[in-house]
Amino acid sequence: DAAWDYYKMSTTQACVDASGIFADTAGNLVTTTQSCCSGYINEYGLPYSILGTAVAYHNGEGLTGLVSGNGVYHSITLTNGMYFTQVSYYALARGDAGCPAGPQITTFPECLMALGTLSRCNGSPWVGRGTTIPAYCSHRPDYCNSQDMHFN
Repeated sequence: DAAWDYYKMSTTQACVDASGIFADTAGNLVTTTQSCCSGYINEYGLPYSILGTAVAYHNGEGLTGLVSGNGVYHSITLTNGMYFTQVSYYALARGDAGCPAGPQITTFPECLMALGTLSRCNGSPWVGRGTTIPAYCSHRPDYCNSQDMHFN
């Protein structure tokens, strides 16, 4: 009898994690969720799968694309000309009560950086504690240079 070593070959290829918040071609924010190599664009109700950097959308139309990026932030370019760019900071809709737990900006310096990244005025910051102002980092777009940025 000869001794045999058995090896299992993996037929799976690693995939890029394209979960996060993206701005689409029109500038709308969309959220993608992903588990392993399958994901979902929540706002479009569109499932997708990724193999390596190739993405296929399961919309019945054969829509495909490529994911590119630096390992932290990604872009997705589709064959129909549409693209998605992952964002590092984003603004909620005007009048929203505040950020959900987790993505909050909890320091004053990061609040300044986020507003600068979003090209929002922040020349007159208000820092304090108030019950009528959203927690942490917020902005009043109609009050540039008059307590336009709030850090609560």
